[in-house]
Amino acid sequence: SSMSRAVAGHDDSREQAGVLFVRSYLQAYRRVLFSEWESAWRELQQARNYLDVVRGQPVVGHFIFLETMVGLQLLRRGERLKPKSRFRIYRNKIMIKKWADQTPDNFYHWSLCVQALSFSLKGANESSEEYFKKAVDQTRSHHYSVDCALIAEMAATVFEESLAGRKDLANLKEQVREYRKLAYRYYERWGAKSKVELFKDQFPYLTETETETETEKKGLSTLERTQHEIETIADTQKTRTLFNSVLSFLLDTAGFDKLILFQCVDKSEYASE
Repeated sequence: SSMSRAVAGHDDSREQAGVLFVRSYLQAYRRVLFSEWESAWRELQQARNYLDVVRGQPVVGHFIFLETMVGLQLLRRGERLKPKSRFRIYRNKIMIKKWADQTPDNFYHWSLCVQALSFSLKGANESSEEYFKKAVDQTRSHHYSVDCALIAEMAATVFEESLAGRKDLANLKEQVREYRKLAYRYYERWGAKSKVELFKDQFPYLTETETETETEKKGLSTLERTQHEIETIADTQKTRTLFNSVLSFLLDTAGFDKLILFQCVDKSEYASE
């Protein structure tokens, strides 16, 4: 009887830890979408307290990438992270590079993005721009809409912050606009309504440019229309795959009768149903 109670207590504790991890992780993702880097870092460190519960799940890779990206952004902005946190970022970079070498189709764009941010941190702007371009191209070729939106926006921000004193000013400004247009288009495709509205408010020129509307598609060749449809299907499949992995984790930890789903509410905190 005492053994049964101990096992039940362990399961309840694991269930609670799993829910807390998912909550903090999703909150961090929301903070990243709105460039709230300090808040995102705090949420990620809260989620890390429960990381052992999700070992072996696909969400761990996304967590490691998000933590590394946010940490590098904070360092770029002059934040003084604790030595332990800086070492963790260094270790994450090595881990992501290893994953990229083993499974480039899944992780190479993460590695390129991390290297781009690292070069930016060192002031090597041209190398940073080169790696951002490679990362964005990689996400587009593999139809990773979510990552493409995040990385393209990050590239635009980093490029814009490095404009002072540059000789190729006009070209860089155009690149900033193009990356921002790309991020806007992929946020639309992703369905991130709050982010799209924020972009419209911050950068009015985005609504004056061509996006993937029905009018634009009418002007495409049959081959291009087919490619667009293939990309849309691929995006849907990848989104479902990630969502299913989160559901699978929750089912494993909480059980079907206690499954908790988190839903993102526009411009508000995550709500549970």
